[in-house]
Amino acid sequence: MNCVITRREPVPVQIGTVTLFCESFRAEGSAVVYEQASVSGNTVITNRYKRSSVLTFTGRVCGSASEVIAALDGLAGSGITLALSYRDLDFTGCTLRSYSAAEDGDIVSLTVTFITQDSFTLTGGEGQ
Repeated sequence: MNCVITRREPVPVQIGTVTLFCESFRAEGSAVVYEQASVSGNTVITNRYKRSSVLTFTGRVCGSASEVIAALDGLAGSGITLALSYRDLDFTGCTLRSYSAAEDGDIVSLTVTFITQDSFTLTGGEGQ
């Protein structure tokens, strides 16, 4: 199978009052599994649960770096949960974990990381 990608348009992601034109997205998920030895010496899984997922969006924002940083800093300290969408995935219960912003003229390079305990929803929305 041949796969040639010539160009991919950034996807707008609304983060509170900030619109990030996302050029890179990463989702990380994991589960915790508890194991115990059985009487026969085998291993038995006794419990498992899903950990919170980590979502990282990287891209650019047009406008004032001061306004972007102030808005994200307010979100980081507030504990507010957000609903986010990326392409055809919807995420709820998202809490801002960290952000990194670098100003380059009228463009702000931005990476934001969220955590959510909620499951993702496939919606068949934008970006396809």
